[in-house]
Amino acid sequence: IFVKSFTLYTLNYTGSYYNSIFRRLSGLIEVYEGIIKACAIVNSNSNKEYKRVAWKVNERDNNVWIIHALAVRYEYRGMGLATQLVKNIISYAKLENIEAIHLYVIDKNTLADKLYIKVGFKYISTENIFYEVVGNRQFRMYEYVIE
Repeated sequence: IFVKSFTLYTLNYTGSYYNSIFRRLSGLIEVYEGIIKACAIVNSNSNKEYKRVAWKVNERDNNVWIIHALAVRYEYRGMGLATQLVKNIISYAKLENIEAIHLYVIDKNTLADKLYIKVGFKYISTENIFYEVVGNRQFRMYEYVIE
């Protein structure tokens, strides 16, 4: 099954947790036959921990996008939808003259590591980051420099 459309949505969350982290979230949603099968939260808003990472491209004037979350509905996993969604994000970033895409992968999520490396992201470092939802955890930081 291949993704037929790629849509950029701006989402406004009302939950206090999300509003405390992101003012506006851009959701990139893959739709096939009217069903949302995969989605990602992507914007230029990073947290303070991103400032201490030795990125090849540093953030300035919204030149970097951050993939905060990416998910595929359980029943559609293993079909290549996450790979296609990430490739679409990269293509869209190129059109928008974005210089790099940054993201993190939580410890033990080896499938996500493999996905991002497969599409060209480079491992930068491992950082200890605190999030309300998971506490202090190790996150692997990845970067895709757009050429």
